Amino acid sequence: MLQGGMWPGQKEWWELPNQVKVLIGGYGAGKTISASKRAIALALHNSPAPVAVVSPTYSMAQDTVVVTIAELLDGKRTIHPGLSWTYKVNSSRFLIDFYGRKGTIIVYSGEKPERLKGPNLGAAIIDEPFIQDKEVFDQMLARVRHPESRLREVCMTGTPEAQGAWGRDLIEGDLGKNYDLGFVRLSTRQNQALDPSYVRSLLAAYDEKTAEAYIEGFFVTLDDGQVYYAFDRDRNIQEMGIPHDIEYLGVGMDFNVSPMTAAVFWIRGEHMHVIKTYEQVNSDTETMCRTLLDDWGDWGLRNIYPDPAGKQRSTSGSAGRSDFDIIKRFGFKIHAPAKHTPIKDRYNAFNGKLQARQGMTTLTFEPKSKTNPLYGAQHCITAIENLTHANKNKRGANGGDRFTHITDALGYAVDYHFPVGRDGFRIKPLIGY
Repeated sequence: MLQGGMWPGQKEWWELPNQVKVLIGGYGAGKTISASKRAIALALHNSPAPVAVVSPTYSMAQDTVVVTIAELLDGKRTIHPGLSWTYKVNSSRFLIDFYGRKGTIIVYSGEKPERLKGPNLGAAIIDEPFIQDKEVFDQMLARVRHPESRLREVCMTGTPEAQGAWGRDLIEGDLGKNYDLGFVRLSTRQNQALDPSYVRSLLAAYDEKTAEAYIEGFFVTLDDGQVYYAFDRDRNIQEMGIPHDIEYLGVGMDFNVSPMTAAVFWIRGEHMHVIKTYEQVNSDTETMCRTLLDDWGDWGLRNIYPDPAGKQRSTSGSAGRSDFDIIKRFGFKIHAPAKHTPIKDRYNAFNGKLQARQGMTTLTFEPKSKTNPLYGAQHCITAIENLTHANKNKRGANGGDRFTHITDALGYAVDYHFPVGRDGFRIKPLIGY
């Protein structure tokens, strides 16, 4: 497995003598391939004791570790005629034969940790452990006890997720003192096989705080305080109106009966400016579409970035018609992904645009105008300043849920045009709407 090549940080992790081996790194740092190599090596070294690989979900496993393990085995088979393998989909396991030595890798989901109880294991790999419950780690520690295993270890590879508080305590706090633990931190920059534009695209999308986590591999506090912590009134509120040379006019939309929300914006180069926001109480999609056409039809507004769930349901109560159907009936073009981007990524994209880059702020908001009632993004400014991780799921007079609708509306558009991991503005083609 070492002949395939490893960067120094990967090899350092590989050679850790500890029972619990943790590899923490940024996106693209080489965590998944390291975990997959280790799974194959342990399955053969500990034969006949099986090795477990636990991903957050079976779907994530199929997209990451299963594909990577299969590619590695295929690569080794080309130079080792004595290697054969198969993947049993029904039982989610790899069966490997290497010149008569048989190895088994069982793929599990960590969604329900109580279901991880079972036969003894020779070793375990936990992929993205810090978006899984600590009970997954506990269950694997308890199961790695096969009497014929030569190297009983629990390996973990993943990004330093903020919601995984137990992970931070394990690596940097007192929890780690309870285990024979070693860890290595990898920066995305250390993966020399990556095109340099990949790191540049991440730096363009992330604010400095988030980059510490998802590029450099450090635990940082992203889930305390304000959700949109990169917002600064002096920097992000600018009176700009509508310049003559804007390149694009669009509107983000979130579907609710009360409030129905929309954020009208223009784009010029990398600069996205929110010129007007709407919050309509006891409203529906038809009413909002009429308002937008009345106010902005003469400006050529035809592009809407809605909640992707709008293709399945309607806020109007009209039988058989989705919100998307209603929007299209008014002549708007819909730009939306097939499914929701993870909310963490939408927050990161939003904060990344709020942050000043090379002296330039690229997401700004129009203040309320005394002379032009059509201008003003005050609804969104208020929501950004008041939405916190503590109150975002709370309802009622003191709850923060009332601030999530307008920020979600704008967030769909920000994430569509400037998502994490892509450098620069680009209009995507429509996808079947």
